[in-house]
Amino acid sequence: VNANSSNSISRAIEAGTYFVRVFPNSSSGNTSYGLTFNFSPKPSNVIDNPDDTILRILGELGTEQRNFRDFVGVTDRNDYYAFTLPDNGEIDISLGSVAQEVSFRLIKDFNNNGVFANSDTLSSRFVSANSSNSISRAIEAGTYLVQVFPSSSSGNTNYELGFLFESVPSNTIADPGNELDAALDIGELQTGARLFTNYVGETDRNDYYSFTVDTNTEVNIALRDVTQEASFQLIKDFNNNGVVANSDILNGRFVSANSSNSISQEIESGRYFVRVFPNSSSGNTNYDLRIAT
Repeated sequence: VNANSSNSISRAIEAGTYFVRVFPNSSSGNTSYGLTFNFSPKPSNVIDNPDDTILRILGELGTEQRNFRDFVGVTDRNDYYAFTLPDNGEIDISLGSVAQEVSFRLIKDFNNNGVFANSDTLSSRFVSANSSNSISRAIEAGTYLVQVFPSSSSGNTNYELGFLFESVPSNTIADPGNELDAALDIGELQTGARLFTNYVGETDRNDYYSFTVDTNTEVNIALRDVTQEASFQLIKDFNNNGVVANSDILNGRFVSANSSNSISQEIESGRYFVRVFPNSSSGNTNYDLRIAT
């Protein structure tokens, strides 16, 4: 503070005990001064402070909105929230009411080692001061974490974190596997249609279904209700080696977001597979698959 002037410190601050030091700028300096404190409380509504080492366990998320207020900054570098989704679905995670730049990310601890590598990050967002941002995406049932952290080493801010989940439950008796050998066997196709609802994406790269027909017939396969681009294939493992070669793919289709596509194919009696997969490494979508003869 220069002579005959003033200055101030304005910043977000975490609950706790602090000190203010006032001192002259030179060894011979002498001055009277006035010191003013003005505090605007923004109380956390988190029962256990979700700091660098403590996970705030939210439990199972339902479909109601959940909101949390807390602080990250110099005295609390990271806030971690853990939650479980009972079904596949669509999730919206929003972060706002920030005074300084902050970031947040959605995490899946794939190897369950408690260390969150870059490869464990499913989505991340940056939030500018006095603004908000969100992560909106399809998501598989399971346990996840959200990390909130300041974007700079000197950043300090209070924040509001919101969760909103829409359930899109799978109707399969088991999760379709990621390989031919782990395909979900739906048995022999009879006259009529079979409908399956599930998810493919970063946490589940492929869904394989297997079926048999006991006579030559026409099979009709349709994929719909996708929120991001996806593809599907009709496969015959001719040499029964459990590996899909290009020559094993009888037909395939691409499906744009919020659209549908179908395959109609004459096949002979035998065993066949349907593969559903996202079109990009970051693609995530729930889907409805219809298989009929």
